[in-house]
Amino acid sequence: MGREMPIIFGQISSLYPICVIHLIGTYNCCQNAIKNIKKKGSIINISSINAHMAFPNNPGYVSSKGGVKSLTQALAL
Repeated sequence: MGREMPIIFGQISSLYPICVIHLIGTYNCCQNAIKNIKKKGSIINISSINAHMAFPNNPGYVSSKGGVKSLTQALAL
């Protein structure tokens, strides 16, 4: 997303668009999918290796993908 930088130089405001796109976007898609699934169905969310393994200088992206993974696990319960 072009916002890669060490956290010490980053701005909290740079996290909002990343989290809105990745985490809130996934939540909204799941919510709409649940409304339209008939009696039986599945939702498949695709995240990133960053949900399991962090890479440097990209804390917003890494944390948003971890959030997508956790959201998916919570919805599966």
